[in-house]
Amino acid sequence: MRLVSLFGLAGSALVVGWACSGEPFQSVSTGGAGGAGGATGGSVNGGSGGASGGGGATGGVAGAGGSPCSGAQQLCDGTCVNVQSNPSHCGACGQPCDSGNCSAGQCVAVACTPNATESCYTGPAGTDTHGICLAGTRTCNPSGSAWGPCENEVLPAAKEDCTNAEDDDCDGTVNQGCVPASCAAIKNADPTAKTGVHKIDPDGEGGAAAFDVHCDMDRVNGGWTRFNWAKDAYPAGLDPLGQLLSACNPADLVCRGRIPSAAQPKQLMVVDLTDNAHAVWEFDTNPVAQAALKALRDKITTCLLNKTAWMPSIDVSSEDFCGKGAEGGCDSFYYTSGGCNAVGGWGLMLDGDNFYCKAAFKLGATAGGSCGKGDRGYLNDCACSNETGELYYR
Repeated sequence: MRLVSLFGLAGSALVVGWACSGEPFQSVSTGGAGGAGGATGGSVNGGSGGASGGGGATGGVAGAGGSPCSGAQQLCDGTCVNVQSNPSHCGACGQPCDSGNCSAGQCVAVACTPNATESCYTGPAGTDTHGICLAGTRTCNPSGSAWGPCENEVLPAAKEDCTNAEDDDCDGTVNQGCVPASCAAIKNADPTAKTGVHKIDPDGEGGAAAFDVHCDMDRVNGGWTRFNWAKDAYPAGLDPLGQLLSACNPADLVCRGRIPSAAQPKQLMVVDLTDNAHAVWEFDTNPVAQAALKALRDKITTCLLNKTAWMPSIDVSSEDFCGKGAEGGCDSFYYTSGGCNAVGGWGLMLDGDNFYCKAAFKLGATAGGSCGKGDRGYLNDCACSNETGELYYR
């Protein structure tokens, strides 16, 4: 005869049997009690299923032994898998991904090969082959779910920059719809541009209206804008810089114009039409150069005598004038209404001593000039009535 005794301990059942001698013959650990409706028997390493709860048919969840999987892993078909990244068990056991790509427990579409790169361009079709526009590069993200941003591409500008010779809006035409700021801008955009009348807009779109000027596209590589000239007798007593260039018609015989205020000229060219000669000066830091620029563009009067000579960088002339070193070089300049060196009236001159001879150019009254307030001359010795010429900037 055998006696069997059952003891319940900590939610599990311990079954012990005694033989007639009083010695135990068996010890078995069982699984925990089942939940509502009864879960299936315990997992690997757990005990066998306990009694079903709530009328359930099968045993409870794993017992004290627990699951061998850790972290994001779950036991699926007897194997621990990471349900955050496993495409056969994505988010839970038995949930496969048709795309074959599982990320953060969600099936994601495969858009590209992870970490692959390719050329890209987000601008209008075809514009990447014109002007400043360039394609960029994009990289596939590590999960393969999407391409990253297009990097280092250059897209079309909203409108053309009329100050350069680029196709900024990438439409295949340089400076479309632009009115260039100067003859130099015209030459830069079109090296074949011809000498003659062209339209410029020195202060750009939204400023003063564009106007016609004469451009010299031949001398010294071209791109020169004419701003002041005398092809006939000079009007005695008038301000040599008393007109805006926009007020002068290129066909006028005389223009008392000045360099537009929006311009940033680097050079001055004096043309002697009588002798078909020219010379070029650089608007550098020389005090005479700075005084000349402020007068010719900004209409600031000045009177300089015997300063550091401002000499031409190019001289194509035959007459003896200050640019050849006469009188110590072109070291004197004035733009005055009569208060400089006893000139006695409106005058403009670059020469060696502010008297009428050896001038690089002279317009209006000069000291000692035999033509008085109607004096004029370009790259000449002392003539005052037979000289015609022009002033240009670039």
